[in-house]
Amino acid sequence: MELIAITLTFSVLFSFLFFIVGALVVWVARDYIKKRIDATLSMHPEMYDEDGNLLNDGLISFHYDGFEDFSPEPEFEEP
Repeated sequence: MELIAITLTFSVLFSFLFFIVGALVVWVARDYIKKRIDATLSMHPEMYDEDGNLLNDGLISFHYDGFEDFSPEPEFEEP
């Protein structure tokens, strides 16, 4: 009877220990993967040169004055 109690005690302790260690490993791995994905998705491909280095030059942007929304008009009007 004493052997069963010792076996159950160590089984519970090791199960709890492995659960804690597994949770820590998954937490660290998730944080690493999340940072890596966020870093790679944050830049557009046109912001890199031919060698894959980030461009430090200024970017050109365009602004159109008087731009109107030219959405297609309906073919018929509802009454």
